[in-house]
Amino acid sequence: MARTPLDPAQLDAFERRAVRWMQAHCVLVMRIALGVVYLWFGVLKFFAGASPAEHIAGETMYAITFHAVPTSVSMPMLGAMESIIGIGLALGIYLRIILPLMAVQMSGTFLPLVLFPHESWTTIGTTPTLLGQYIIKNLVLISGGILIGATMRGTQPFDGERSTTVGEPRRPALRREVSGLVRVRRVLTARPTALNFLAAPAAARTARLSATGGSADLQMSPSASAVLPLPVAARVASTGPVEALRKRLQRSRSTNTNGV
Repeated sequence: MARTPLDPAQLDAFERRAVRWMQAHCVLVMRIALGVVYLWFGVLKFFAGASPAEHIAGETMYAITFHAVPTSVSMPMLGAMESIIGIGLALGIYLRIILPLMAVQMSGTFLPLVLFPHESWTTIGTTPTLLGQYIIKNLVLISGGILIGATMRGTQPFDGERSTTVGEPRRPALRREVSGLVRVRRVLTARPTALNFLAAPAAARTARLSATGGSADLQMSPSASAVLPLPVAARVASTGPVEALRKRLQRSRSTNTNGV
């Protein structure tokens, strides 16, 4: 029995849905996953011998405190710190405190690479041991923390120039600009002569102003003058601002024609 070929349109629609879902939930999934990892590993440190990182973590704390804090004290401290970070990340609370705390904890996890090179490297600088790999993988956790921090003030992690990536959202500023251009066009179309004047090339605008004295057929409605008063249009008819507005109007027309 011959297999039915997959419909490219269906594949594209599925990819779009999948990408939109990932964009909508990636930060939430990352935050909860980090929280679970931190809480899990933190709780293990409260029980002697339960954490595989207990020895190296204890020795690191003992070294950086100049032998003032023994392992029996430092491990519960680390466990409490990591548990607090995990709870904060999992619940999404007090992130302004949790993320700096995470940065401090993460900076300490890389110290064994320097303080205990013979335990962290098979060949120093190139070939890490299993312990060294365990430490280096924390770069992924740091990246996740940066992603969460990027959205802490309500911004989106994918704001940027529009690209060809399927389902990638457009920059909010660009959407606002397009929306504003549409409103400007609606206002100017209250008097077609005003719109035609602005859409005309610079040379034609200058000639029309010269022939009419700058006012004859360029009267705008009150709403239009609120956007671009006639004196302003007359002063800059052959300069950059009107030229820029003309191009933006043309882009707005093209955008609406293409259904954007």
